[in-house]
Amino acid sequence: MLVVLLSREQSRFFVSHLGAVEEVYRVKGQRIRGMLTDRVPRDRRDALASQILKDEAKALASIAETIGREFETSYVLLCAPPDMGAAFRDHLSKAALARLASFEAGVHASAAEIGAAAAAAQEQLRVREEHELVGRLLEADPAAVSTGTQETLDCLREGRVLTLVADDSYATPGSHCRQCQSLFEATQVSTCPICRAADVEAIDDLVEAALEQAIDAKAHIEFIRDPACRSAFAGMGPLRALLRY
Repeated sequence: MLVVLLSREQSRFFVSHLGAVEEVYRVKGQRIRGMLTDRVPRDRRDALASQILKDEAKALASIAETIGREFETSYVLLCAPPDMGAAFRDHLSKAALARLASFEAGVHASAAEIGAAAAAAQEQLRVREEHELVGRLLEADPAAVSTGTQETLDCLREGRVLTLVADDSYATPGSHCRQCQSLFEATQVSTCPICRAADVEAIDDLVEAALEQAIDAKAHIEFIRDPACRSAFAGMGPLRALLRY
């Protein structure tokens, strides 16, 4: 997640990943009122200050978009005064706006303090993402989603998995063919039904093995953790996939 703190004094940009928050960029704020000298008529100062604010917000939004692309962030968490926040939003892409949430923190806070302050907003985004994912699985064309755990494992072997979705609480033993790398729900497999090799081993965690194969295949991995989402996913899961083809 991209975490953005905006203020008149300075603007700070952080990246949050796996619970760690790191500051990656800082911009000194423009002293807007100080730029409006006595040479500017009083009746024009508010309009000029507003334009300067918009220009600054446009630049900050561009920085945010650039950092987001560089670090491949999925969401933006924003902390800003109302006027700066509104101007900043005006210059974000539609994709970024769809993945935006707000939180409150001090502009001089440490990275750890910012991480703690943003935790609730991060959780809110995570739950929202899970609901959207379950909705995609429910609404997907039957040909675009796997049916059942074994079919999901078969699709992994065939390289067809775009996104592997797993109930985070699910754990079960299974079997693994050392020859062709196939995975099976069944635990008592003596001969691989795919390559006919007799080199099949029992494994303690079928889900972990599936996740490793998904990573090797450069597939996305999504976990279902929210109780309401887990309940909706139960009828489909505990292991499903959105398919490439």
